[in-house]
Amino acid sequence: MAKTIVITGAGDGLGRALARRFAADGETVILLGRTLSKVKAVADEIGAPHVAIQCDVADPDAVRSVFATIAESYPKIDVLINNAGVYEPFTLADARDDQILNQISINLAGPVFCARAALPLLRGGGHIINVTSESVALQM
Repeated sequence: MAKTIVITGAGDGLGRALARRFAADGETVILLGRTLSKVKAVADEIGAPHVAIQCDVADPDAVRSVFATIAESYPKIDVLINNAGVYEPFTLADARDDQILNQISINLAGPVFCARAALPLLRGGGHIINVTSESVALQM
């Protein structure tokens, strides 16, 4: 039986590669991304029954709304892959407040918001995979 997999940051890079791989394996992939045109292009590329939904993971209200929409068609998901992330290089000494807050909102709070919203859909045996990178290390 096909698994249902939700991938954040699915519009390009690793998220796109994961979507392609899981779709090729016969899994149902729900692609989330901040830019709808990007995730829609990936969904079109891998074909039905895959779904593209716009979602800014840094916005807790948007995340709640998106997972409520997912639950209407997919009351159970098997895997949530928190892949969305941003990297804007800056030194700690020169960092502006908005740069720091943007990275924390997307890279830290985003996965927490998504995991919290996905929990009811993961009950009974689901998995959460959080993708991170050491490229976000700050130089002093």
